[in-house]
Amino acid sequence: MVDDRFNHFRIINRVLEKGMPVLTPVSVAIGVWMAERFSNFASAVPWLFAVISFVGALGLTLVDIRERLRRPLAMIVTLFILQILMPLIALLVGMLLFDPMTRSGLVLAFSIPTGVMSLMWVTIYHGNKSFALAVVFIHTLLSPFFIPWTLRWFIGTDIPFDVGGMVWGLLWMIVIPSLLAISATRYTPKVVPMMKDVLSPIAKLHLILIIMINSSVAAPFIRSWDLSLLYIILTVLAIALSGYGLGYVGARLLKLDESMRISMVYTCGMRNIGAGAALAVAYFPPPVMVPIVAAILFQQVLAAALGKWMRTGRTDQSLIGRGTT
Repeated sequence: MVDDRFNHFRIINRVLEKGMPVLTPVSVAIGVWMAERFSNFASAVPWLFAVISFVGALGLTLVDIRERLRRPLAMIVTLFILQILMPLIALLVGMLLFDPMTRSGLVLAFSIPTGVMSLMWVTIYHGNKSFALAVVFIHTLLSPFFIPWTLRWFIGTDIPFDVGGMVWGLLWMIVIPSLLAISATRYTPKVVPMMKDVLSPIAKLHLILIIMINSSVAAPFIRSWDLSLLYIILTVLAIALSGYGLGYVGARLLKLDESMRISMVYTCGMRNIGAGAALAVAYFPPPVMVPIVAAILFQQVLAAALGKWMRTGRTDQSLIGRGTT
């Protein structure tokens, strides 16, 4: 039974969902415009991410995730796209078009773990949350091994970064809040619907804040705009689109249902850009960060636009179906 006490939260949530394709580019613009203010809140991003992970996992159970692992083909294909095909595409494009520094940035940008934010977009567009959570969960846990291996084999770089620190950061942002949400679903099932009603709009506001904060990182590059930067941005955009496209094609070839297609599209297309930026700053010369900053500019805008496109496609198919009955 729906609790009318939380109806205003549900209304706000629906308004935010419908407005995300507009709010996302506006948030990017505000982040760049007010970079000096938003960059001061970079330390809050892990906490904001944690809330999003918690809300995205509410209502899920370990049984849901276990069911996904019993039929692992979609998971294997998704991880193959994420960790083999996409870095390879980035490497080949980089070899054809760019200098070694930019090429390294491209490979790094498409080697980092699938984005925590994919959970939010999967939730907004009614994808399969248990599959998306399982992909993020497993890819994050494997990333301390995947990332050094990928960089070593694709660009000949062996990064001696703090594996323990990175694992803890990713566990704190994704794994721990997700496990807390799954525990809440199991032990307090009557409270979960109310929690979702209240926290869903808050999580979307957190998403908007994260976009603004991440965009503030890109501000210095935007303000020194030139054609070479535009060239890099368009290249990163094209490679990112190929990630979404490969996810869609993979889901179609596997004959997955609509909710699984949505989840596979987002988990294959999105990356944890914050983690990539941190690695680039800590272990590479500044030019390596440029492709990652380029991805910050449009990742959320692209996710919103593709979600709107998929939703429009579903509406059109529904209308066609009604017309033929």
